[in-house]
Amino acid sequence: MRVEIKKLHQRVKTTVIYVTHDQVEAMTLADRIVIMRDGHVEQVGTPSDVFEHPVNTFVAGFIGSPPMNQLDARVSSGKAVLSDGLEVPLPADARVSEGQEIVVGFRPESFAPRGHSLHGADQSLMVNRMVTIAEPLGTETILFASVGGQEIQGKMLNPRPVAPGEQLEFTLDLQRLHVFDKATGKTLR
Repeated sequence: MRVEIKKLHQRVKTTVIYVTHDQVEAMTLADRIVIMRDGHVEQVGTPSDVFEHPVNTFVAGFIGSPPMNQLDARVSSGKAVLSDGLEVPLPADARVSEGQEIVVGFRPESFAPRGHSLHGADQSLMVNRMVTIAEPLGTETILFASVGGQEIQGKMLNPRPVAPGEQLEFTLDLQRLHVFDKATGKTLR
């Protein structure tokens, strides 16, 4: 049905307003998306813009499947320090202050086992983690692990079988890192 609606929209070449709670429909049909919460507009933009540059933690968690991983941290010497002690270098353009409580966000495709990622990360952090669950989906496998005391998800492209309890070296793409203020939820980049 999505394809038929898209074809109709392209054929009639007029503005169409389509209301949906299905993010796949929104991402595939829209030229521009308006994301609302409780009757208020959270963000307006192209599908790519709201996916790549969410303005707050709500949009970051709403768009994307699986959703963006969001971990609480505190700023120390230009790094996000997670509850398990992992230090994640912050982007140079992050507007943070020493000691500030933040939320570090990254999409599952930005946290992948070495050699199985979508992006060639110029700036990355290597993290060894034990896989708790592997969810094979054919061309990719969703991997569950613990980071910062929370369960997170990563994606393994060109997958191989992974057993629960297996230790893998994950690459966290720092160029695709999101930083949000913990109190307001707003982006700090």
